[in-house]
Amino acid sequence: MKNSKLAFLLCLATLFLFAFPAMAEDGDDEASDTQEAPAEAPATTSASASGDLAVVDAKAAKGVEDREAVDATDSFSTGDTVTIWMAFRNPSAESAAEVVWRAGDAEVHTFSMDIGKSYRWRTWAQLKVSRTGDWNVEIRDSSGNTLETVSFTVSDS
Repeated sequence: MKNSKLAFLLCLATLFLFAFPAMAEDGDDEASDTQEAPAEAPATTSASASGDLAVVDAKAAKGVEDREAVDATDSFSTGDTVTIWMAFRNPSAESAAEVVWRAGDAEVHTFSMDIGKSYRWRTWAQLKVSRTGDWNVEIRDSSGNTLETVSFTVSDS
């Protein structure tokens, strides 16, 4: 009688464990690069043509602290280092993205990067600006689709 009660309780406990699995929170895994890591859910999303890789936030800033943009602005002076801070959502496998810096109509610099599979992958790109005028930075997926554009102005210091 004792063994049958014990067997019944073990079966019941096993059933309970499989019926209510532990809930994992999105963004708990640390990213492989110190500049990139998942975190809390963003407010907006801009999806690529494939629907997988998306920019959820992007801004121009003076720098980055604790993987977050600091002193976000759209005005810089010549000689400043501009930081384009980005947060991606990438539910699929690792993807490639590129950041294309433009001063007016002239392409100044292109930077390629890998974006890991993550609910929120944060990274940034920096460039010391020497040309005055209106700048645009396009964030593109591996197919060349523009996911987001960040604009700012550079004036004489």
